[in-house]
Amino acid sequence: MRILTAIIFLCSGTLAIAQQADPVIMVDSEDREMNAAFAKARSEIDSFLAIMQSGTASSCSVKVKITDHDQVEFFWLDDLTYANGFFSGTIDNTPDLVKNVKMGQKIDVKKEDIFDWLYMKDGKMYGNYTVRVLLPKMSKEDADKIRAMMAN
Repeated sequence: MRILTAIIFLCSGTLAIAQQADPVIMVDSEDREMNAAFAKARSEIDSFLAIMQSGTASSCSVKVKITDHDQVEFFWLDDLTYANGFFSGTIDNTPDLVKNVKMGQKIDVKKEDIFDWLYMKDGKMYGNYTVRVLLPKMSKEDADKIRAMMAN
């Protein structure tokens, strides 16, 4: 599985993370920290949803899985709304592996199918647990920029 800070790919048992033009960082698909990040984000999805719906935060996004035959890729969705157990949003990344979605496409995803979330409040980033796992694997400069934005 390859993971990008913006996109997550499933690919022959390895996780890899990068941010659009940044280099990819490889992480084992069975990585306990990454799986724990997925679990933590999912366990807090109702808190995220309450904050999103309150209007007290900005730049709310969720990370979702898209499957196309044997390829799996995860994307951040922006411009979110939520109703009847579904998030609706637009794909915020250009697909690499899957061909059944495109950047800017609006999709609906069940709440239980969210793998991560984030929002900004008072200039700080909350959530984004998947990128936190990767900080030690990033360049010091990139990791320091992300750490400076994180609220918790």
